[in-house]
Amino acid sequence: MGGCTFDKGEVPIQCDPQEEVSYSSDIKPLLNARCNTIACHTSGFAPGDFTTHQGILPKFDNGSLKRRIVEQTMPAAFKITDAEIQTIVCWVNAGAPNN
Repeated sequence: MGGCTFDKGEVPIQCDPQEEVSYSSDIKPLLNARCNTIACHTSGFAPGDFTTHQGILPKFDNGSLKRRIVEQTMPAAFKITDAEIQTIVCWVNAGAPNN
């Protein structure tokens, strides 16, 4: 992953190519805490099941995961931190690996 930046207003997101973001240790726990909550992105949820890597891939593929996180329109029920946004964006920029 090369260095990347995504400007979400005043806070640029810098991805360190030396730091690998892990789906299993970084992304999945974040999704479980912020997205896979009662009535949202749980197993079988029509707009998107974020309980598995396979379930989140369609939102990665169509670009909506990154866009909605950066625009902070999701998650709807919780405000996520700049650090959490950076983690997700850097993982997406790396190709959303299942690591």
